[in-house]
Amino acid sequence: MSAKLTDFQVLYLRNLAVHGIEVPHETLARQYGVTYQTLSRALRGGTWKHLPLEPSRAQVHEAFNVDVGR
Repeated sequence: MSAKLTDFQVLYLRNLAVHGIEVPHETLARQYGVTYQTLSRALRGGTWKHLPLEPSRAQVHEAFNVDVGR
């Protein structure tokens, strides 16, 4: 597994965690083609430090270039 997560994917995954949507990290890592450690570091802020740990829905949509009608 050597796929790299994108900024959008990290924001999306962090947003899931913020809203209490619990999916096992092993499952998410497999789905995104990364190791458990890579996923865990991304969610905890050990990597992708330039992204907010608790992104809002608007930030996720903005990263995906979608207008959410603010």
